[in-house]
Amino acid sequence: MRNNFLIKNNSRKFIIICAICFLTSGISFAQNINLNQEKNSSGANINLNLKGNTSSEIKINLNQKNNVDSSFNIGFSKDDYFLDITNATDKFVQRNIRASWEEFQSVIKNTTPNDFYYCILANKMAEIGFFDLADLAFASIKDKGLTETFQKSIKRFYYPANSINVDDEIFLAQIYSDVSFNNQSSEATKELLKNTKINGIDYANYLIGLGYYKSNNYKEALIYINKAIKLNPNNLNYLYLKAKIYADNGKNEDALKIVKNLKNTNINSLIYKNKILALENYVLYKTKKSVGEKNYYLGLYYYTENDYSKSLKSLQAALSDKRAPKSKIYGLISQLYFLMQDNQKASEAAKKAHRYDLNQYYATMTLGDLSFYNKIYKNAISYYKKASNKDDSRFIATIKLAKTYEKTGDIKKAKEIYEKILKQNPYNSNAHYELGLLDDSITEKNMRKAVEYNIYYANAWAELAKAEISKKNYDLAMQYLADTYYIDENNFKYYYYQGLLNKDIKDFAKAKYHFKKCLKINPGNPAAERELKNIIKQEQEEQ
Repeated sequence: MRNNFLIKNNSRKFIIICAICFLTSGISFAQNINLNQEKNSSGANINLNLKGNTSSEIKINLNQKNNVDSSFNIGFSKDDYFLDITNATDKFVQRNIRASWEEFQSVIKNTTPNDFYYCILANKMAEIGFFDLADLAFASIKDKGLTETFQKSIKRFYYPANSINVDDEIFLAQIYSDVSFNNQSSEATKELLKNTKINGIDYANYLIGLGYYKSNNYKEALIYINKAIKLNPNNLNYLYLKAKIYADNGKNEDALKIVKNLKNTNINSLIYKNKILALENYVLYKTKKSVGEKNYYLGLYYYTENDYSKSLKSLQAALSDKRAPKSKIYGLISQLYFLMQDNQKASEAAKKAHRYDLNQYYATMTLGDLSFYNKIYKNAISYYKKASNKDDSRFIATIKLAKTYEKTGDIKKAKEIYEKILKQNPYNSNAHYELGLLDDSITEKNMRKAVEYNIYYANAWAELAKAEISKKNYDLAMQYLADTYYIDENNFKYYYYQGLLNKDIKDFAKAKYHFKKCLKINPGNPAAERELKNIIKQEQEEQ
């Protein structure tokens, strides 16, 4: 019965997203990097960011002048539709704010209890200015430790200095809707300026700055965003907007200085680190002078957003400029081709990049990826070691190096690398996850850490479900499996562990279905093959 509910609920959510995806806000952040180039293979996935869940708040439109839409809004993403809040969303966009507020409140109070869902709702409510509803969602969370980092990040990024009463909050949400969704920036800004009683609220000043920014009045936008920052210097979203104002107004050094400060901020949730990364790429795109450099950073922006076709298009356009940074462009192109499973073009692009710079980061990493794919692990180790010297705090090449050592059977060396990464960056969700897989004594603890720092880490949620299945905590296991499916409905671990759960509760028909589905996504998975074989054997014996 419980398993029936999970399947039914997930099917309904999938139908909802397909029906109304026209309102989605854009492009997801980069997906897992798969060294084996087998979809969702367990061999060497590296979860760089998160998968398909949030807007980066910067919308770039290649069809518009200068390739950039200067709008700065928070669009609605597929999160909205998985949670069946389309009516509330529609009402917000259509300016029926109080009705939207009431419907969102009802969803939070009546949704199937799930901490992950409450986090998503809280994040969305904070984005659109329903801070009291964000608090309501937070209050519904049971496992505070698992979600603490995400909660802190939401509050640090969005929350005003002081609480706002509901009537004022709804009025301000109306302004936000007009500015962001209804092309009424000038009208909304004038209306807000008339309401002097709330102009002492930092969030109100932010909205005035946002309205002026969207009207291309950068001078007034800067005045009011500075007021907001003075009233609440801890709010990162205000600094985020100020950087965009500077970038769009040609104040390059000022914009980059803010980006640098944001990158050094103590915010440990990966979703918010990625917002800042997207901002950095946007600012660099806006501030570079040559066409080649501008298109390179536009390509890098799309790469981090996981839109490979647009990234490739921008990078190819960059090559038409004789002054373009050829090594960086070809290096990034090589990664794109590898991710698109065109190994020949990936190799060619990497070699071109090395003609200009033998140490080019992406090109070196691509050559490592190709060596790993071809099981030439000695070469892969050499390339990854070289690339790791240029790693940032994500330690992408270093983690790939550790996973290559795993393939060679040197588990001790792999563990040492993961432990070294965590000493330098205790918030690296990938290192926590990979180390947890290698040591059963810390698996559950490390998976919790991986989820804490990247709430959209599908594989980590799946491993937490596995732990609960082993303890026969089936209700909690099914919550974690629902989270896994929500993030990635094609995750083979979801189907494998769902099959194990079905088997445990003697629902062999569904177990058989899920093991087959696992094998369809991840052919040759030995554990799924073994479980399926046992079920088929049992069926034959009973006949």
